[in-house]
Amino acid sequence: MSIDQAPCNAGEKLPNKWLFRLWRAALMRLKQAWREQENEKIREKVERVPSLIRPMKLSVDVLLRSERHLTKNPKNSLERIRLIQHYCLYRKTDVEAARRLSHHVKAFVANNPLDENIPLLPVNSGEAELYEAVQNIWLGHIERDPGNLEILKAASMFYAWRDPALSAMIGKRVVELSPSQKEDIIRHCLGVMGTVETDIEYATNAYEALLLAYHKKTLSPRRRFEILMQLPEYAYKLGRFDDTIKYAGELLKEVEELPADSLQYGSNFHRACLWIARVLFERGDIKRAKQWFIWSVKTRPSLYLCTAGPDLYLAEQFVLAGERQIVINYLTHASLFWNEGILFDWIDQLKEGKKPDFSAYLI
Repeated sequence: MSIDQAPCNAGEKLPNKWLFRLWRAALMRLKQAWREQENEKIREKVERVPSLIRPMKLSVDVLLRSERHLTKNPKNSLERIRLIQHYCLYRKTDVEAARRLSHHVKAFVANNPLDENIPLLPVNSGEAELYEAVQNIWLGHIERDPGNLEILKAASMFYAWRDPALSAMIGKRVVELSPSQKEDIIRHCLGVMGTVETDIEYATNAYEALLLAYHKKTLSPRRRFEILMQLPEYAYKLGRFDDTIKYAGELLKEVEELPADSLQYGSNFHRACLWIARVLFERGDIKRAKQWFIWSVKTRPSLYLCTAGPDLYLAEQFVLAGERQIVINYLTHASLFWNEGILFDWIDQLKEGKKPDFSAYLI
């Protein structure tokens, strides 16, 4: 797709405002029903499985019973989580609680390395002794079974924010061992690319491997579309602006083939146009950057856009460049699907010559 050519629906007249309001109201009801359903699922899960992010105080009897139980059944992850929750409450005020917490964290990694709660364990590099001990346990798992892909993926997830470079290195090993596993691990590692800036070489290799997967003829259309949705962003973060425009254009073509009521349409159209606009802005082509910027909000409403609103990263850049009117136009179009009071406050601030705070809506 040429960047001089408007996307299919960008030049169309906007429907009557009342139609948009009806459409938005229907989406709001759908969003509320979906949110209630998701909250119910979360409540059920929370009641069934204890989470490491919810501290829990245990009575003395329960505490002793759990400790005795784990002596006989060291792989019982639910009991171990309860004890970790309890000791987290007192780790800073009780030396014995801190010691027991350290013991149970190490035991959890040793006995349950594949548990879904592994990434949430209270381990950070500030506690050098515990951090080193846990790292040695992971190394032990890997040395005992160096070809175990599940262990390697779990270790990569564990270190994703604790040590991004180590996480990337382990993820790369997964790709080397099993090319069939590469898509999931690459998408995981690229998903935290913002923190994996210390290993640009890995990110580049991962991006290129993802491209190979994308161009495979055997890849299912659904999987191919999932990867395509990510490619413009990853290319932009690596500074490959020609690739950004290329894959954003391909994404627009795919989006235009979707059914009119597809939930994938609105947000993907919005993002694809914005990635092209960002590249044009970076290259100093402000006129065309403005066109794509406005086209990005001339899209059908989607559940995501009606909930989270439009991306405002480029809006902030335009404000800093003194281009206030284009941002006012952008927000005015966005008000057709994103009915938030703060949006109109921003428009007023821009008209008054002030700089709105977009920080919570930058992607």
